[in-house]
Amino acid sequence: MIGDRAQSRLFSEEEIRTLAPRFVSLLKRVFGGQGNKPYDFISRAGRELDPSQVHTVLNFVDGNASRGFKAPKSDD
Repeated sequence: MIGDRAQSRLFSEEEIRTLAPRFVSLLKRVFGGQGNKPYDFISRAGRELDPSQVHTVLNFVDGNASRGFKAPKSDD
């Protein structure tokens, strides 16, 4: 879980569908490596994020929230 549990919320289905196309690009930026699916970066065991990685994920989510969850342009 990332963020403040008291202020966290679940994304709606629409928000997830809007963010999903850019999610793999985010994972590539955060973790590095190759892959086309979230599982290629996270796996069943999950991943531990360092503070800078947490900020990258939060900036991605917060930036999209402030734009009405419109997916950012691809930086691939």
